[in-house]
Formats: sequence, C-alpha cells, structure tokens
Amino acid sequence: MPTEYVKKLADEHGISVEEAEHRWNEAKKKAKEEGTSKDYYAYVTAIFKNMMGEPKGRSPKK
Repeated sequence: MPTEYVKKLADEHGISVEEAEHRWNEAKKKAKEEGTSKDYYAYVTAIFKNMMGEPKGRSPKK
C-alpha cells in the first residue's frame, strides 16, 4: 500500500500512484544494492525524489 508521500508526489507530477509506487520500490532496491544501512529510509527517499524529478533540497509542501 503506497504511503501518503508517494501518493502526494504522484499527484504533483501527474503520474499514476502505481507508477510512483514502482519507483519507490526501485529506490528501495537501489539503496539495498548500494549497501547503505545508516538512515536507510532517508536514503531511499532521496533516491525516490531524484527519480520523481524533485529539485534537491526541496522541503515537502504542507
């Protein structure tokens, strides 16, 4: 089940939730391959944001 953050970015970028969820899963896979264990989800989120075309350093909209 996608998180609210994944749903939000899907909506902001005009893609389906399914496609955003696929990108999230790909980001998790890439993070595991790179062997990062420190702040794992922060790293996954950074990869995901990059895949979604989010500018670096952009804080989430409220």
